[in-house]
Amino acid sequence: MSKRFWTREEIKYLGKSYPRQGAKHVSKHLNRTIQSVISKAITLGITREGIRHWETYANRKGLRRKSPSRLWTENDKEYLRQHYASETAEEIGIYLGRTVQSIRQCAGRMGLQNKQNWHKHAYVEARVRKFKNWRSQQSNKNQLNNSASGR
Repeated sequence: MSKRFWTREEIKYLGKSYPRQGAKHVSKHLNRTIQSVISKAITLGITREGIRHWETYANRKGLRRKSPSRLWTENDKEYLRQHYASETAEEIGIYLGRTVQSIRQCAGRMGLQNKQNWHKHAYVEARVRKFKNWRSQQSNKNQLNNSASGR
């Protein structure tokens, strides 16, 4: 496929016709592909009336434009801090208007645990208690052995 350069007349026609009539009409008139017309229009900053190029491209390709991320406000964080232990991430997400994944990620960064994770902390405490009991038993055995050998 040979590359054709755009002439001044073609660019003028593109600027006049593309906003009102679209890429299909301009491509037929200029004997160019629709994609080349759209690409040149984007390069020149020419837009269709009421249409954004990324939307039409995303619709054609089945893509979605990523929504801008919303920063966590102090009020949102405080609500999360107060309710994460007693409510589910789904309930908090509905109240704050955020996704479950967003709720869980922020809570993880803040070091919060919800009611589903309480058993993990209790499990660690139980292991520590068990270790302390074992250690005190070992020290009692050592004391008994030392006192028996010293008699």
